[in-house]
Amino acid sequence: MKSEAEISRSRIDAALARIEAGVGKLREDAEHSKDLAALKAERDALAQQVAELQAENASLTEQMGSAGRERDKVKKAADKASDRLDGAIDQLKLVLEG
Repeated sequence: MKSEAEISRSRIDAALARIEAGVGKLREDAEHSKDLAALKAERDALAQQVAELQAENASLTEQMGSAGRERDKVKKAADKASDRLDGAIDQLKLVLEG
């Protein structure tokens, strides 16, 4: 049978083992918290980049729409000029033939 000193020593050793395990768990949790904080910071940075890219996309979409409208205006003007030139050429042909 164990003496009281041996029983006490066993209990102290068991308590110390539980304390060491708890400290190890706390350290592990602290590392996970650091990792989590780093991941959250990275997520926030990526979210900011996404927002900036979405704003840039909206701006470029508007610029493309504006450029398309301008292209249509230029095409209409070119078509009118072409029609006028065709008409002038036709009139010159009539004058030269007549």
